[in-house]
Amino acid sequence: MEMIQRFSGVLHQGYHGNIIYNFLLPSDLSSLSVVLTYQKEHPSDPDSYFNRRRAELAPVLEQYMEQPVSEDLLRREINAIKTEIQLCVMLNSVFVGNIHMPGEVKKMTISENSASHGCIPCKDLSGMAKIIINVFHVAEDETPYQLEILGESHDPLKIGKETNEHVEKN
Repeated sequence: MEMIQRFSGVLHQGYHGNIIYNFLLPSDLSSLSVVLTYQKEHPSDPDSYFNRRRAELAPVLEQYMEQPVSEDLLRREINAIKTEIQLCVMLNSVFVGNIHMPGEVKKMTISENSASHGCIPCKDLSGMAKIIINVFHVAEDETPYQLEILGESHDPLKIGKETNEHVEKN
């Protein structure tokens, strides 16, 4: 597959929201692959993370539990915090796939006859793509991500040429 578009960015601790990319796919695609890669799914130093977040999160957990919490429970709960990101693709305003699996790589591949788990095969892969990165939580500051859109075409010369003038980032 050939690269159609590549986007990247950096997320900060505590961010939750959506990042949306809209762009025109080349005509005559026979398959489409969308790959989201990010780092820092889990804090790199759990003890340091616990110490930094303890004062902030202990009152929240106690309010939720409606009682004081033990040091062990607090440590388990804080150490369970991780970055949660989901990937969704729409094509011409129609849902074609969603990936919400553990791990720092979310990949979907779609063609006329097959699709990744959580996706729908599509006969026509041309038109306006809307890729939504749903961020439920970012555990660490400076969490980088990269989004790659790759395609296979019946006419390989079209890949990358039709799309460059039609990129819109929301």
